[in-house]
Amino acid sequence: MSLRHHVSKRAAIAAVAAVLASTAAASVASAHQQTAAQTPRLSQAKILFELNATAQDAGIQALLDAEGWDNVQVFSPDGELLLEIQADGSVGDIGVTELFFESAEPSLADLPLDQLQAMFPEGKYRFAGTTVEGQKLVGSATLSHDIPGEPHVVSPTEGAVVDPNSTVVAWEPVTQPAGIDIAGYQVIVELPEPLRVFSVDLPASDTSVTVPAEFLQPGTDYKFEVLAVADNANQTIHEGTFSTAG
Repeated sequence: MSLRHHVSKRAAIAAVAAVLASTAAASVASAHQQTAAQTPRLSQAKILFELNATAQDAGIQALLDAEGWDNVQVFSPDGELLLEIQADGSVGDIGVTELFFESAEPSLADLPLDQLQAMFPEGKYRFAGTTVEGQKLVGSATLSHDIPGEPHVVSPTEGAVVDPNSTVVAWEPVTQPAGIDIAGYQVIVELPEPLRVFSVDLPASDTSVTVPAEFLQPGTDYKFEVLAVADNANQTIHEGTFSTAG
């Protein structure tokens, strides 16, 4: 057999081997993709710091949402198990969907912000659980230590008496700390007794909202909050009070 035939034979064998190897690799990759596609993911996962600049306290909050799960665990970036929830009985049978929780909010005098943040380092927090059908459920959320500054409210001033037909809550845009990106604001007005709440979410371009006259009653005391919400989900609250004339 000539050298050319030997070379051609070896080349043919190598070509076949390459095709087989490529096919095997593609099959493995396809299997991994199918497995990933079949693993349900949380439709929403969020973890954040909430700072109350008026009350001078802070805490951690998390939100997750998925279709029908009976177990979920939350892990820190270094793999520490932070929270596990197991649904049993009838709730376990039909499953949980949305879950929101917040930690206690110790005063900054008792637990300074830097110490709280040391307890919850920046990075990706992993969520893992199971659906009521027994499928694995996964998700993740990134926690940042960048917290927006306090909204400076220009009206109403603290304890002001306002016209219930034209009550406007207004504030200056939050631009601190440097580099923070504000996603939007939330305004909450509360009548404590009996409890009634007006709440609205606003884009970052808005810095005022008119409280509907239908919500307010004359001669009544109200609490209100303005929250600056960063694009990393962290939020800072300013609290205040006002009374309506009448």
